[in-house]
Amino acid sequence: MRQIHSFFLIAFGAILSLASISQAEVATPDTTTGETAPFRIELFSPPDREDYTDDFVDGVDKIDEDPWLGEDWDEHEGYHHLNDFSLGSWIQYNRVEGLALSLFSERGLERDSFLPSYRAGLGYGFASQRGKYHLGFEQPIVPKHKLTLGAHAYRNVESYFLDNDVISDTENSLSALFFHRDYRNWYETEGARAWLGIYPSPFFRTTIGIRTQDEKSLDNKAEWSVWRQRARFGANPAIDEGTFRAYDITMEFDNHDEYGPQRIRHDHKLTWERSEESLDSDFDLWRLTLNSRSNFRLTPRQNLIARVLVGTGSAKHGDLPVQRRFYLGGIGTLRGHNYRDMSGNNAALLNLQYEFEVEGSTRALVLVDAGTAWDKGKFSDQAIAVDLGAGVRFGEEGISFLLAKNVNDSDSDI
Repeated sequence: MRQIHSFFLIAFGAILSLASISQAEVATPDTTTGETAPFRIELFSPPDREDYTDDFVDGVDKIDEDPWLGEDWDEHEGYHHLNDFSLGSWIQYNRVEGLALSLFSERGLERDSFLPSYRAGLGYGFASQRGKYHLGFEQPIVPKHKLTLGAHAYRNVESYFLDNDVISDTENSLSALFFHRDYRNWYETEGARAWLGIYPSPFFRTTIGIRTQDEKSLDNKAEWSVWRQRARFGANPAIDEGTFRAYDITMEFDNHDEYGPQRIRHDHKLTWERSEESLDSDFDLWRLTLNSRSNFRLTPRQNLIARVLVGTGSAKHGDLPVQRRFYLGGIGTLRGHNYRDMSGNNAALLNLQYEFEVEGSTRALVLVDAGTAWDKGKFSDQAIAVDLGAGVRFGEEGISFLLAKNVNDSDSDI
């Protein structure tokens, strides 16, 4: 039976590797401590690079034609495709669920209809023997769904705040399955959220919502991997458990147009949330986060990718809960530092990556990371960590090899 189980896990990993190896960034684990080693082989690519091609289209800067700048937004090509219906599946592997399989169906909003969008899904973790679900809808209440009402209920296995921004589900699953290294910390949530959605343009969205969910810790349930089978996953840390009730406001701007090239791709998200005892919540806190990404296509063969993360928060009875703190260091953040080398109630981070074509689809990379995380005091009083690095990527969305160094410490390893 174990041989059959191992066969399916290896097959799953092979399929996942072939289908989703893009946008990966996995640091080489230390075989003795399980922590990130000073030498890093990383899989990295900027977010959503499918909208870039080797040549400009007729020399036209597509963003100058964006309807949010003044033209009729009904004519925006991407806006006509929001009502796509899809069926799909999702597989992942981690230390708290083992092999997990999810099936889902979803339908987006349609600009000329009052039909609601919906998403429904069921999942199961085979090692944890625990199910999960998601059922939600969003109903337009004015024409062209410029104003909507939505709600969803769920039970899910979540990772710590911003974990999925550092390393994707696919990347983390591959790392856990092949290298016995789960970079995420996990906990279970079960609850519901309702919101009011405001869509002034195809690229801009604001939601005002309220949420209630129960949060609890999860223990390790899986230990198998393709390589390093004698190693063990680090213990999944406990969270600050309780019922979390909060209201939130989220503003998002994303000018991604999958139907044509762009000189500049913006993806910005500002989120504010407040949980307080008056909501019968076990938490009393607030948190404000700006996560901003821009991809500047300097020439057909050169790109500059910039990412800014600024976050701050506070809790009435001390630090933010561990699952809502800011963590910096290692993959996706300060790439010359060890993984999660810094944490705090506040964080500031800047990532710059310049890349240029060497030959064909092979690109050379030069990167600069700067940032810090802290609990108390002003930003101006903090020591800023700076990392420099370089590397190469094979393929438009392929594997990258990066070397990075903490320049604040002359004795640090590369």
